Amino acid sequence: MTYSLEMLLTIILTGAIDDIFQSRKLTRIIHRNVNYFYLSGNQTPDHSTISRFKNLYGDLIKYSFNMIIKMAKTESLLNLGRIAIDDSKYKANTCLNRHIVVNEDYLPEKALEKLFNMDKGDDEIYGDKTGEKLPENLKNQKQITEFIKNRVLEI
Repeated sequence: MTYSLEMLLTIILTGAIDDIFQSRKLTRIIHRNVNYFYLSGNQTPDHSTISRFKNLYGDLIKYSFNMIIKMAKTESLLNLGRIAIDDSKYKANTCLNRHIVVNEDYLPEKALEKLFNMDKGDDEIYGDKTGEKLPENLKNQKQITEFIKNRVLEI
């Protein structure tokens, strides 16, 4: 099946905003979350389609992601300089020359790096599989019930 570039880009960028970077997780979310199902136009691309799109159109994804960040900053919807702290008390050593350290996980460059590298580890583990298949010994309800009973007895 052929999927539109716009739909795949929308799904990937929305996933990145929601901290979902892996193609397999994104595929599961599309099946389970009505928001993603709506954004995909009732289409359900598999993980390899999403991963292939990320590899082929990496520059488009980076450009679009950066444009979203810029637009959000312009409209005051995003402030990457925000720092959250709890009520812990520590002795402070302040100086005007010190720099504020921002959690790097929330920087656009780090998010894009995660977006393009998360699938590589999953591919090494699962290959072409989705990672959702049950083991052969747990294919039907009777086998699952027996497995659970045996585990409960062991504990």
